[in-house]
Amino acid sequence: MIGRLISQFSGLRCMNSRWINNLSMIFFCAYIFCAIRYQFYLLDYFEWGDESETIVAAKMIASGSKLYSEIFNHHGPLVFIPGVILEMFGSFGVAGHRVFIAILQILALLSIYSSPLFESPSIRKLYTIIAGTVMLLYLPDIYGHTYIYQVMAGLLLIIILAQYTIPAILIPDKIEFWRVVVGNFLISSLVFLSVAYSILAIFLFLASLNKRFVGVTLISAMGGAVVNIALLALIGSIPGFIAFHIYLNSNILPLYNGAEMGLRLVKYSFSSITADFAQFSAVLLLLASISRLGNLGSKNWYRAVFVLFGILSLLTREAEFHKLPYYYALLA
Repeated sequence: MIGRLISQFSGLRCMNSRWINNLSMIFFCAYIFCAIRYQFYLLDYFEWGDESETIVAAKMIASGSKLYSEIFNHHGPLVFIPGVILEMFGSFGVAGHRVFIAILQILALLSIYSSPLFESPSIRKLYTIIAGTVMLLYLPDIYGHTYIYQVMAGLLLIIILAQYTIPAILIPDKIEFWRVVVGNFLISSLVFLSVAYSILAIFLFLASLNKRFVGVTLISAMGGAVVNIALLALIGSIPGFIAFHIYLNSNILPLYNGAEMGLRLVKYSFSSITADFAQFSAVLLLLASISRLGNLGSKNWYRAVFVLFGILSLLTREAEFHKLPYYYALLA
């Protein structure tokens, strides 16, 4: 009698579990539909001057002009590549160029959803919904929907952290070959979005380094640099890149636009994270996450510190849209 009751109770629990899983999947699919629909509307959401500048430069490059030679622009070369490729198929406006950002957002959310760190399907779905909601509803207020290098860097950063760097700290013995190749390729590509991300790239490289894949790590990182240099040579001038992007951004513009270099960077970053309650709460969340990351990966705790330093290096500019990669990193 008791055995029969236990069997019936177990059957009910299994049935309820299936119902919950089915309902959660229905809800998740509905969310995906709504998110894609909302992203469609963001294609025509308000325009930003830096975005227009990027699009115009991409159109000029596609028409045959050389970046950093016939075109003056001090942004990194990689940001123009998607626009140049698009312009080869016709002339497109702001909405057309934002399609690439929409695709990159989808890939970033897929990287969160498919991260090897999640064991529970429910948590996997829930966190993807949370990250997607923040990405679509809140970050557009600081131009998170636009075709600018800060957004590209932030979305690549989500992919790097969710698929490579954080798993390399927590489950280093389970890291696959392809994660090492793709992760290091993307890390080296960050530098070609902006030289300001060099510090971030170095710390992420050190945090992710796995002794089983040292050779592959070095080759894939150098491969990413070689591909980006080849693309730069194809669309622009390498001496011009050194002059207008590296030298101008690191030595001239900091005197005028609030960017800090050297030891002043530490001071400015501290003032940035204590500017208001929201900023202070965000850095507390970051510190708590890094502390948890260091505890869970106790053998690799120093790698968590590298991640912390890399993310804090993103706080060197005062304007909120310059901090977009920092906010994307918090999502991961």
